Amino acid sequence: MKYIKTQNGYALVIVLLLVTLFLSISVTFIGGSLNHSKQERTVDTSNQAVASAEMGVVFYTEDFERFLELLRNKLVRNMQDELDIISSCNGCDSTSLKSQLNSRIKSEYISSIKTKVSHMDADNNEAFYKNNTSADGSMNYMVDSAKAKDKTGAIEITLNLKGIAKQGESNSNSLLSVVFDVEVPDSFLVTSNHITFDDVYRATPTMTCDELFVGEKYKTLEKPYECKLGNNQKLEDLITKIKSDPYYLKPVDFRVYTDKYLENVCNPPGGSSNCNSNDFQGISVVVNSSGTTTANMNGLTNFQLYVSGKLIIDGNLNNAERNVMALKELVIRNNIQSLEMTTLVVLGYVNQPNIASFEVGNNISMKSNARICMDIDLIKQVDLDSLRKKIKIDNTSSLIYYTSTQDPRHSNYSAAEAGKKKFTLEDAASNSRVKVEPNYSNFLKMCGVTVSGSHTVPNVIDTGFDFDVKY
Repeated sequence: MKYIKTQNGYALVIVLLLVTLFLSISVTFIGGSLNHSKQERTVDTSNQAVASAEMGVVFYTEDFERFLELLRNKLVRNMQDELDIISSCNGCDSTSLKSQLNSRIKSEYISSIKTKVSHMDADNNEAFYKNNTSADGSMNYMVDSAKAKDKTGAIEITLNLKGIAKQGESNSNSLLSVVFDVEVPDSFLVTSNHITFDDVYRATPTMTCDELFVGEKYKTLEKPYECKLGNNQKLEDLITKIKSDPYYLKPVDFRVYTDKYLENVCNPPGGSSNCNSNDFQGISVVVNSSGTTTANMNGLTNFQLYVSGKLIIDGNLNNAERNVMALKELVIRNNIQSLEMTTLVVLGYVNQPNIASFEVGNNISMKSNARICMDIDLIKQVDLDSLRKKIKIDNTSSLIYYTSTQDPRHSNYSAAEAGKKKFTLEDAASNSRVKVEPNYSNFLKMCGVTVSGSHTVPNVIDTGFDFDVKY
């Protein structure tokens, strides 16, 4: 019995040691897990802070572009008003007055930009330039500081952005710097030939795009380089060639002509008639065809399209970004939706009032910084009446229309009709963003139709800019 009691005592000690060992291991494991969870939460919060700061890059650069666009429009109108006064002044030194006007506008432009930057600086207005990216406010971004620096022909803007994320007791900040230049032209006035209707659609050049590169002929020409696509040449192949060795040119410097829009420009796969999801990288395409038809044109970006006739889209024109589309007629069976930083221009046919179609089957919505432009003297009245009910414009977009019975293109108008045509929208909020432009040159320029056209007119300031992000 004594021997058995001794064995029972050892067993108890061993059990207690094992229990202690397992508890120690469990505590270590639990502690490690908690520590690992804390580290993961810290890393996750840090990533969220970086993501918030990157959202700030997109928001504040687009905000600055919107500011420049509004400033540009204000300056253009002020300059045109003063130019009209100067041109009607007998005995005035118009050259001197225009020089003074240019200096004053340039000074206002620079001052307005610097005032904007100063206002964005967090020391001056932190609350206004802070945005939440989550409903509970745990993620947000803000302008930490903003600086403007004078450069030759430009103002360099530096925005230091802060992304902030919170998760439990874990807080994280991330700083990014976005740097971009805003061009300051030597002159805000340009003397050129008056833009006429037919300047928009020039005759197709005889030189093919392939011939343009033979012996580097393009080096002897002025930009934009104009050429026609070969019968079976695809636009995407030309863009690749332009950007590649040994040329390294920019597609935006080319104006390409074709009468085969669907086949050569859209190049849809498998017999499709869609023209979807193409990034045209800024190239301009002139389609000299009276009837151009596609199924859908969705997701187009960085495109300058000029159609010398009617464009028919059997489906939708949706999600267009950073485009200018100028046409004589437009028919869309379904919708125009989510236009973003895109200008849609319908010009009609010269000396043919109330003939051109601008038909949209359902609705037109403009997402942000978009613009619809139209010559209402030349578009069918029935289409204008329909459009009044269908167009919705957000507070960053606009509709600009041209009308002028004094324009020589409208010599067949009667005196009773003079100056009476107007265009309004049924939606009151949208109608506040409808503008009339009675000067045809300015109308085209404000609508992004950048063809040179003999009087002095305001130069359109390009509000687009490239930017660098520094982490």
